[in-house]
Order: sequence, then C-alpha cells, then structure tokens
Amino acid sequence: MNYEFLKVDIDQHGICTLMLNRPDVRNALNDRVVTELRDAVKKIGANDSIRVLVLTGAGSAFCAGGDFRWMTSMKQQTREERVAGGLELAHLFVDLEQLTMPIVGRINGDAFGGGTGLTSICDYAFGSRNGKMSVSEVRIGLVPANIAPYLVRRMGLRNAKATMLNGVPLEMDEAVAVGLLNEAVNPEELDDAVENQIAKYLRASPVAIAATKKLIEFVSKTPWDQTQDYTANCIADAWETEDAIEGMNAFFEKRKANWWIER
Repeated sequence: MNYEFLKVDIDQHGICTLMLNRPDVRNALNDRVVTELRDAVKKIGANDSIRVLVLTGAGSAFCAGGDFRWMTSMKQQTREERVAGGLELAHLFVDLEQLTMPIVGRINGDAFGGGTGLTSICDYAFGSRNGKMSVSEVRIGLVPANIAPYLVRRMGLRNAKATMLNGVPLEMDEAVAVGLLNEAVNPEELDDAVENQIAKYLRASPVAIAATKKLIEFVSKTPWDQTQDYTANCIADAWETEDAIEGMNAFFEKRKANWWIER
C-alpha cells in the first residue's frame, strides 16, 4: 500500500503498522489524509493475514488533530459541504471500529482533537510520557462531534464531561486516569510495551478474537435482558469453528495451538 501521507507495513507475523506520516505538521488530519486512511483501513480489513493493527504517528507527535489550513478552508464551504466532510471523518471511525483484529495504539507523542478520537478507537492504547492529550475543540469554538461517540464510550459520561468541556491538555498518566489510555510509559519503553501486548494477541485465536470483538460491541449497545439469544448463538457458533476444535485439542494434548506465534 503506497500513500502520500501514510506508511503501511505488514511483517511476517501479520502485524500491520499504520503510521500517520505528516511529521512536519505533527500528523494533522485533512481531507486527503482521511481519504487515504479510509482506503488503507478498507484494505487492512480485507486482508485475512493481518493479526494485529498498530496505529501510530511519524516524528514526535501522534496526531495534532485537524490541520488548521484545512479547517480554515471550511469557513468558505456551504453547509452541505461541511456535512459531507464531517460524514467522511465519521465513516473513518466506523471503518476502524468494524475491524476484526485488535488495534493497538502506539501514541508516541501529543494527541489532540481527532488524535484523541483515533486513540479512543484502539482496543489497547499506550501513551508516551513525552506527549499530552487534549480534546481541544471547545478552545477554538468548535465541538468534538465526530469523535464524541467513541470518547464518551471509552471514558464514561463523568470523565467525558470533565475532559471534553474544558479542552485542558492532560499528561499521559492523567489520560490513563480518565480512561483515554490503558497505560502511560516512558518514551524508551514504548516499543517494548507495544511488543509485549502484540505477543499476547498472537497467543489467541484470531477467529475467536474477531467474534469476541463483535460480541463486546453487541452487548455494550444492547439491554442485558435482550442479549440471551445472541450470546447463546455466539457460543454455539464458536463451537463449530476449526479454531475451537484446534484450541481444545491443543489444551488436552498440552501443546500450543496452531495460531500461536512466538516473537
């Protein structure tokens, strides 16, 4: 996959690194970056060999949010054009949310605005303590509209209000406390932390991971008393997969399952 503003690499173990590559503007988002991201995510989702997706940024920042030149150009747009642009960004987050492999956030520096939205999509996110995080839109008179569903779900209502209504930058340890990140690490520890998390995913069945991501999504949006049919069918479906047979055989034979990869 060749792009102007992204780098995409897939290693021999199926670990895909998707890197925002505009370090001169701190990996800020614009319409062209969003278009490239949507294309890359579509191709990643269609590639069954990919076991884990790592989302990160080039240079010293993860993502500074919206490119101010792009945002300034919106002043000249019609309402219809602004809605269309907003929908493209909203669809990007849906595309990421629907990926079946785990997404690991390697948040290598500052993450502001849309950068916090990308972080909130990750299944597990590490933040390097050389950066800060901020849902900064209210400080420039805007609202974090497209990223709000994911931020609120990740942080909960209390922490979302505490974070989104003032735009104050958070240290990475503070971002952990409000639920934006899973862990804050020192810069020199970031790659090892990401690698250790990848190793955990490579010991689990990719088929079971995909089904479990879908299960989590369903039960998180469905009243508990309306989940029984889905969950009963979910476990019945799992028993009918080759991975379930392999997993049980490996357990009783005291060996590693055929999907287990040591790095």
